[in-house]
Amino acid sequence: MLIFEQMNTQETSHPAENKPNVFFTLFQMSRPINLLLIGYTFVCFHFGLGSRLHSTFQFDSFLGHGFLLLTILLTASAGNFINDYFDKKVDAVNKPNQLSIDKKIKRRVVILAHVLTNFVALICAFAASKILHSWMPIVITPFIIFLLTIYTPYLKKMYLVGNMAVSFCIAIIPLWALWPEVIREANWLVQSWTFVFILFAFFISLTREIIKDIEDVEGDTVGNYQTVAVKSGIGVAKLLSLFSLLTTLFIAGVAWLLYLSSAQSWVKQIYVALIFIPLSAALIVLLFSRTKRGYSISSTVLKIAMLFGITFSLFLR
Repeated sequence: MLIFEQMNTQETSHPAENKPNVFFTLFQMSRPINLLLIGYTFVCFHFGLGSRLHSTFQFDSFLGHGFLLLTILLTASAGNFINDYFDKKVDAVNKPNQLSIDKKIKRRVVILAHVLTNFVALICAFAASKILHSWMPIVITPFIIFLLTIYTPYLKKMYLVGNMAVSFCIAIIPLWALWPEVIREANWLVQSWTFVFILFAFFISLTREIIKDIEDVEGDTVGNYQTVAVKSGIGVAKLLSLFSLLTTLFIAGVAWLLYLSSAQSWVKQIYVALIFIPLSAALIVLLFSRTKRGYSISSTVLKIAMLFGITFSLFLR
């Protein structure tokens, strides 16, 4: 396949005793913290906002959504495997203290893990489609796999396209958690909040992706990645990330006016505490960031803001 032309056929051999455990290494490469955040997002929406769609426990729905969650986690893990594979030279610059992929694990093992993990993800997607009587999982999953596979070697070399592709994959998680009931049930409130959270997740993820590109600008230059920071400079990238974050705050404000203006005061207070305050804090930190460490802190604050925003869905029961 064309996509694997970048593979290095020669693999450096190292003494077996110096190599970490293969399975533990793959676990680290899967980004377990990010997977936990994905799982938390899915569970919060399914049992929070989703409780308005199913008043009683249904085993088939529970099992189907379990397969959906496994599909998302496996697909994300496989995407991280292939990203590390292609990012070897870039990571040598951006993360010099981290062991290179050849020292941690053989490159062919990473490719094998990528293929097998995606294969299992497709099986889970098929099972979810069968149980939930919906086409979406088995149709969308191959598309997501394709996006994540070509992200590093192709999409990241296209201005903003890579950032938007990753943001899209993250943004649809609330939809996965509520599918297919969110479409079948004529619940305007649930559908509206789902759309709001999709926009919220997209723009806050886009902000984080641009900030990470600012952090990694040196290595991305070596990899010939056409990120905003590389192509237009750190100043433009920062302005774009600020605009994306302000858009997120605007969406939060519109949601307040449309759906919470007549809500109980305690719901409004929780919304302010979990949405507006974290996003405002992230905006201030980003505004005053000047160094790589500053942008790293800003990215972390954004992740916390996203976590709080996800938690708010539990109060929409």
